[in-house]
Amino acid sequence: MTQLIAQGIGSGAVTLATLAASVLLMYAVKATGTLRVSREGELEGLDLHEHGMVAYPEYVIHGYEPTPTHAPKVGGPGMVAAHQTEGAR
Repeated sequence: MTQLIAQGIGSGAVTLATLAASVLLMYAVKATGTLRVSREGELEGLDLHEHGMVAYPEYVIHGYEPTPTHAPKVGGPGMVAAHQTEGAR
């Protein structure tokens, strides 16, 4: 039983030391302002923003390219979406 108690104390000490170190490091990173990605990175997607490519190319629709933020949006005022004109054919 003495061995089990000693191992429990050691395991608890390592767990608490790891928790304390990780909390301190997270607050240090948060204080530098680098914990979050930029708004542009969130909107574009982290794969494209950070690495310049998609992570799972086998799931990408062929011919898809992300729309640049300066490009006009398709389907704005005065434009008819493709699914709306199919019934008129």
